[in-house]
Amino acid sequence: MTTHFVSCAVVLAAVAGSAMAQTFTVGSPTDLVRTASAGGGTSGGFTNRADFNVDVSGRRSWDPFGDLSNDVILVDVAAALGLPSGSAVTVTGIGWDVEIATTLAGPFGGSWLSEARFTLGSNLAFNQIGVRPGVAINAGGTQRFTAPVLDFSSVPVPNIALADGVLRIEFNETFDDAPDQIDADYLANSFLTVRAVPAPSALALMGLGGLIAGRRRR
Repeated sequence: MTTHFVSCAVVLAAVAGSAMAQTFTVGSPTDLVRTASAGGGTSGGFTNRADFNVDVSGRRSWDPFGDLSNDVILVDVAAALGLPSGSAVTVTGIGWDVEIATTLAGPFGGSWLSEARFTLGSNLAFNQIGVRPGVAINAGGTQRFTAPVLDFSSVPVPNIALADGVLRIEFNETFDDAPDQIDADYLANSFLTVRAVPAPSALALMGLGGLIAGRRRR
């Protein structure tokens, strides 16, 4: 297993574990731009990158990665990119604007902001990336952490390939202060920003769809 340590606390780790999850489809990306066709207007294809927000307000981290107590969400990234659900996509970056509150007190200071982590990955493969927004805060309390989208190539860590178009996000702790107890809450107006691109096979299908539609109009 290879682990990359960077200043913003993005780490790559080969990890396993399955938790109860909620599946939902994100709304259309705010900056998803359609490409102009040669004849004017808009084609059926998208540009090859899109950023979109995932609301994580109300999520909680309980225990170490893989524990069944942890909150897990499954994001239909393919649908967010305008592709059929199940299409292959690749996540290439992550940003965040989250407010985290620790919940446990104890003889050693209780839960710390530095221990709260969200882990991104595929539901089908061991390609997980962990992010600790408050990595430098070895204390409890409530604090907001904001970071623009970090492109994985600049860290560097590998992109997250999603063969089924679904991104798994698990909220977990790097140190478990108490089993089956909530260590941290993600408060209102907390968002992650996911950067993703369609896989080449999905782009080819989108181009073919546009070509077929164009022929039908003639």
